[in-house]
Amino acid sequence: MKKNNFFFHSIIAGISIVLFLLLILFIYQYHKKRVYKQRFEEVINFKEKETVKVVKTKKENINIPKQIREFILEGLDEFEKEQKFITSNITLSSLAKDLNTNTQYLSKVVNHYKDKSFSAYLSDLRISYIIERLKKDVVLRKYTVKAIAIEAGFNNAESFSKAFFKRIRKKR
Repeated sequence: MKKNNFFFHSIIAGISIVLFLLLILFIYQYHKKRVYKQRFEEVINFKEKETVKVVKTKKENINIPKQIREFILEGLDEFEKEQKFITSNITLSSLAKDLNTNTQYLSKVVNHYKDKSFSAYLSDLRISYIIERLKKDVVLRKYTVKAIAIEAGFNNAESFSKAFFKRIRKKR
C-alpha cells in the first residue's frame, strides 16, 4: 500500500513539474511575442522624417554636361516610379546600360544628387519599398525574413537584415 501511495505521489509530482515547466514556457513565449509585436508596430508606425533636399551650390562641378545629368536624373525617377529596383540582379552597369549612359556618369550623379553611393541608394529604395508593403499587406507580414528579403530584391536575408536595421537605427 505504501509502495502504491509513493508511486502515485511520484506521478503527481512529475506531472506537476511538467505542467509548471509548460506554464513557464508559455509565459516566456507570450512575453517574447509581445516584444516582437511591439517592435513590429514601431517599425510599421515609424514615420520617416521629411528630408529637405539641400540645393548644392556646386551642381556644375561634377564634370558632366547638364543635358546628360538631366537625362540620367529623369531615368532615375522613372527607375524609382516603376520600382525596377526590386529586381535582385540590378547593378550599376546594368542600370547604366538601361539608361544609355556609362557607369561613371551614373555613379557621379547618384553620389552627387542622392547623396549616397549606388549600393546605399539601391538599399534605401528597397527598404522603403518593403516597409510600405509591410504596412499595407497583411499576408506579407507572415513571410519569413528570407522571403521578405527576396521580395524586396535582396539576394539573401543577411544583407536585407543589415540594410534594414541600419536604416531603422539611422532614423531614430
